[in-house]
Amino acid sequence: MRWRGKALNILLVTAAIGFDVLTTWHTWGTPSAPVVICGAFSVLAGAPMGFLRRWPVAVTGYLAGLLILTDQLGAFTVNTVQILLLVALGVVAHRTGPLTVSCSALVVGAATAVNLADPGHPITADTWWYCAGAVVVPVLIGVYLRGPAGRLPERDVTPDVLLAGGGLTLTVLNTWTGWDTAGGPLWVTASVVVLAGLSLGVARRLPGLVFVLQVLLMLLADRYFEEATATCVMLVLVAAGVFAMRVASWLWTSVVYLVAVLAVVAFTAAMGDAGPAAERQPTRVLALMTLVVAPVASGRYLRARQAASQAERLRLRALAQVRADQLAERESIAREMHDIVAHHVGAMVLRAGAARYADPGGPSSQADPVPPYRENLFLRGLASLPVRRHGRAA
Repeated sequence: MRWRGKALNILLVTAAIGFDVLTTWHTWGTPSAPVVICGAFSVLAGAPMGFLRRWPVAVTGYLAGLLILTDQLGAFTVNTVQILLLVALGVVAHRTGPLTVSCSALVVGAATAVNLADPGHPITADTWWYCAGAVVVPVLIGVYLRGPAGRLPERDVTPDVLLAGGGLTLTVLNTWTGWDTAGGPLWVTASVVVLAGLSLGVARRLPGLVFVLQVLLMLLADRYFEEATATCVMLVLVAAGVFAMRVASWLWTSVVYLVAVLAVVAFTAAMGDAGPAAERQPTRVLALMTLVVAPVASGRYLRARQAASQAERLRLRALAQVRADQLAERESIAREMHDIVAHHVGAMVLRAGAARYADPGGPSSQADPVPPYRENLFLRGLASLPVRRHGRAA
């Protein structure tokens, strides 16, 4: 099954509305946020995602306007709209040309600046950095996926959709309760969490880049958002497994394995689960190494299965080609034999007919004899006429 058409549009709408409900549910029913108003904002934010694949530029403009409106009204949906706006910008970069992408990026950057600006306070350098990063990252991802380097031999995007959906669900469900306690604006924390989950959707195309990104996000989470560190470790393990599946080099796979082991060790040490005595225990080290071996070994196994399946398809294709060549050769031989037999049969018929007429008792003996030659008197008279030479008779 391939994710296309109305099914994917409905999935996008459901995911967007569900995401906003999940992140704003704790505010529903308060005096400043009635349930009806909050539900209406969730629908207004998520419903346009169903038209994102067909009209990405229009949806981006709509979300930019909705971002400014929700920011001015102080609605909690503003964080969801900001994240969806970045997703829409990535789709614009993937589907349109440079001029349209540049104009859309300017609109998104302006709307993001309005969202970050506080009344009565000037925009700081950090705000400009946030705006630039929020615009550049989705544009780069969309442009890269549009090029040939981000394409796979198979066109089915079902594994990518499942990886992105699973990663997003894992990160949001495990971290959304602590977004308010993390350093920085709420939407920045939510955007980083969403980016960490959605990046698994391009892990098959960019295995090395996604693994490095997950490691960096884990280090940032360990410093600024400790509640998300365990989730980031799980994403690192998943990225390591995808890397082992997509990259054939055992050397790079070993490097990724060692980096993942160090990440897990650092996580356990930071959480206080491994004290100085526990770190010296061989069983603890073996347990951590085995934990990382599982996704890497699974990735190598899936790669071997894919290689075997590809080899079998090539063998069947070669066998079918050989059979087709044999049938074509047999057909050519049969055609030549038919021509040869037809030629010999025709020659035999001609010879039999000639022999029948050449037989003394055949039809040739009953034919009338050829009359003798009679001299043509007219020609004889013409020959006797005098010939003029130089105007005189000879």
